[in-house]
Amino acid sequence: MKVLSIQSAVAYGHVGNSAAVFPLQRIGVEVLPVHTVTFSNHTGYGAWRGPLIAPEDVREVITGIEERGVLSEVDAVLSGYRMLKVRGPMHAPLFDRPVLFAMTRKKAIVEFLL
Repeated sequence: MKVLSIQSAVAYGHVGNSAAVFPLQRIGVEVLPVHTVTFSNHTGYGAWRGPLIAPEDVREVITGIEERGVLSEVDAVLSGYRMLKVRGPMHAPLFDRPVLFAMTRKKAIVEFLL
């Protein structure tokens, strides 16, 4: 089984791809991790450092996977969230553009309930 995992990555802590990849690999799943952020730690600590990965850059990584002929072999897409600063408090919407991009490449129909 192959899983495309489009999630965050942190250096300290266990969330997103930093939490999902190893356990999935341990049970025999081949994971293709695509990062949406690279943070120092989970945002729940109140302070963190590191970049958000632009949706266009995430899409480029997915396109590269597709160009290798591997995207057609993906059995599932696992997705997380993307943090955005919106004039004050933090807002955590689904980062639907890269996920929908991956899913449309798989010819799947996805409905997101917000």
